[in-house]
Order: sequence, then C-alpha cells, then structure tokens
Amino acid sequence: MPIHERGVYGAERVPLFLAAADFLFLGCLTAVFLPHCLYSAFLPLLAVLVLYSCGEYSLFLEFRPRRLFGISIVCGLFLVTAVVCQAVSGRSGPGSPALRLGAAALGCLGWALAHGGFTKRLLSMSCRFTFHLGPEMRLAGDAMDRHLSRSRYPACVLYDGRSGLPADRVPVDVVNPRRPAGDPQGRRTLDVDPARFCEATLHVLPPAVLLSSPIARWEGRPRGLYEGGKRLFDVCAAAFLLVVCAPLMVLAAVGILLADGRPVLFRQIRVGKNGRRFVLLKFRSLHAAPATGGTPNDGIEERAFPFGTFLRRSRVDELPQLLNVLRGEMSLIGPRPEMEFFHDRAAKTIPFYARRLEVRPGITGWAQVRFPHTTGETDYWDKTAYDLWYVRHRGPLTDLRITLRTIGVMLLGFGAR
Repeated sequence: MPIHERGVYGAERVPLFLAAADFLFLGCLTAVFLPHCLYSAFLPLLAVLVLYSCGEYSLFLEFRPRRLFGISIVCGLFLVTAVVCQAVSGRSGPGSPALRLGAAALGCLGWALAHGGFTKRLLSMSCRFTFHLGPEMRLAGDAMDRHLSRSRYPACVLYDGRSGLPADRVPVDVVNPRRPAGDPQGRRTLDVDPARFCEATLHVLPPAVLLSSPIARWEGRPRGLYEGGKRLFDVCAAAFLLVVCAPLMVLAAVGILLADGRPVLFRQIRVGKNGRRFVLLKFRSLHAAPATGGTPNDGIEERAFPFGTFLRRSRVDELPQLLNVLRGEMSLIGPRPEMEFFHDRAAKTIPFYARRLEVRPGITGWAQVRFPHTTGETDYWDKTAYDLWYVRHRGPLTDLRITLRTIGVMLLGFGAR
C-alpha cells in the first residue's frame, strides 16, 4: 500500500481538519488584507489545492517531501496578489500600503510556522506508528529511535524477529489510539522505506539507516547557479556583518582581556571542503591552559571562564569566523568544520561521513540549530545525520530556514553551544 495513499483507516479526519484550518486562516488573511480584490475569494481554495498536490494532506502528514515547496508557493501567491492589488486599485485595506504589505508578509510567515505545529499536534492525537525491524537492523533501528524521540514524533521501533525483509520496505503499524484495541478499523500496516521516512519526516539521514537504503549512493545534482549565488551572498553578508558588528567585537575583545588576559583570539586547525585544512578563528572563551582530558572537548564547559560562557551562549565568540568566510574557507551556512582529532576518528568509523566535505563548512548549519553540543561518539553519528541531510537538500529555501532558526537560537539560547 503506497505511503501517500489518502483516506486510509481512521486518519482521514486529520488531513480534512488541516485543510479546513488552512482554508479558514488564509480566508481571514485575504478578507483583511485583500478585501477589494476580485479574485481574493479563490485564493484560499487555490492554496489548499497547491498543498494537496504537494502531498501535504496525506496519511503520513509529516512524510511530505515537497511541503516546503508548496508552502513557499502559497506564501508567494498571496504576497504577489497583495502587491498587484495594491498597485492596481491602491485601496487593498486600511492603513498605509507599506503597513498592509508588511502585515500580510507577517501573516504568511505566521501561517507557515503555525501550520507545521498544528499538523504535528493533530497527527499525535490521531496516529501511533510502530516500525517492525529484524535483529539485523538493530544499528539502524537504534538510530531511528533516537531521532524519533528527539523530534517527539508519535512512533517507535520494535524488534520482533522478522528477518529477511527488504531493508527499504519494512512494515509499519498505524494505530488509532482513539479506537478499541481489538477494532480492525483502528489498525493498518504499511510498507515504508526507513531512509526515505527519516529524510522526509525527521529531516535527517542517519548513516546506519543509509547503509541498507537504495538512496545511499545519491548523485549530486548540478548546483552551479546556487553555489555561485551563495558565495556572492556570503561575501556581501560577511562584509556587512563585520562592519555592523565591529563595536560588539571590540567590546568582546576588551572583555576577554579584562576577564582572562591574552590571547583574545583562539586559532585552531579545522577540516574544510574536500578535506582542506585551514585555521579557524574564534574569540577565546576557555582558559588558556591546555585541556587535560582524553579528547579536546573533555570538560569544555568547566574550562570556560564566566565572560567566555556568555560569549559561547550568545554565539558572539563565532563572529571572527566572518574573516574565514571572506577568505573562502567557510560559508555562512553549512556543516561545522571539525577538529582534526574528531575528523580523523569519524572518517574511520562513520559511514558516508566524507560526503559532508562536499560543501564549505559553515558558521551555522542544520545540525547546529537542531542538535545540542556534540560530546560522545553516538552524538557524532547523530550529528552527521543532520549534516548529510543538509548536503543532499541544500538550497535557498533550506538556507533561509536555517537562518531563521539561527536567529531563534541566538535570541532564545537553545541549540548547539
């Protein structure tokens, strides 16, 4: 039974509720910001049709490879209509034109953010998923279980001795918790590729799951236009940020001198694109005394002096890396460059680890906004899952998503340190 089949078991109410909520919310937006537009009444219906065609209203509501594309089309359609109506009629609502268009943009952003949370909430109330794996897939199953728990997705992994099953078609029980346990209408079994589920649902590509998946050897698509545009943006944005943040960087340097003396900058060899070594720059946040543990990260939080802890939590210590971006060694967004010690160890033990070297390392990245600070070997496996997902799905929309999440990390203080 295909995973995108609609109207299966008792979960058909979930996409129905979600479509109704989208229609009502977007209808309110058009009524407020486009009251005089002749075609505004059709915008909510058109938006729901676009999302339906992108697989948004399917049984596995989070298994939507094109959901970001559909949401972007809906937001763009609404904003373009608002601009056109403003230019043609000049009276698309109360207030100044700039205020109306700004409010419309914020309304679209609010809808896009609320849409995902509302979807997951409905899904958690209506479905429970159980992946049945054989004992030979325990490594992959344990990785899936960790990512499922971290994302709070309503699913679990069960090892029930089913051996010899194709690794890309494992059985998944879909249970309706609102129905009696013995009700046959409350349970269905689907066949799912675990790697594609992790990719589209959890936005990770665990190396242990990729080992037995047909997408393990994915071919890199030509991205010349994207890579060139990203490099141009990196240079312009890094130069701009250096000028804007210069006073903050001076204050950080003075604070380090007063709190712990010299040196102000911390220099360390890191591994970049295609395995190239370079010197990474940071504001020093740890005591100058060398580490005494078994790895460079042992006791790293205890080694930070008080002002250095503030720099680390606020991410101000990363600002000197803007110079690395200007020199072409890094990008604003990408997998974090690893120390040689951890890189050499991970390259020997983690499958597909080398694929994260296909792109320039970044100041921030998908793993940095989704995963806490890496300390152990298992953490490096899970962090690599985020990096591999970014390498496979990198693009303007993904970079924008990481940028917005990075702003949230800096303002709220969660995420990687």
